[in-house]
Amino acid sequence: MLNYLINTNYIQKTEQGKLVISLAGEKIVNRFQFYAVFADTQDYVVKQGGTGIRSIVIPLYVGNQFA
Repeated sequence: MLNYLINTNYIQKTEQGKLVISLAGEKIVNRFQFYAVFADTQDYVVKQGGTGIRSIVIPLYVGNQFA
């Protein structure tokens, strides 16, 4: 579906690899509420001594462990 939307110029892929709505797509949706349907995950970087060693999607709370 995403390839179809890109090929029909409704969305565009940025240099960073993110998908954004194009001018043609804006003419169809024409509402800022459209963006609310796309949930975005937030990544958390696990560091050891200032160096990132892993990223996780679900935040951990004090006392939790992961492997």
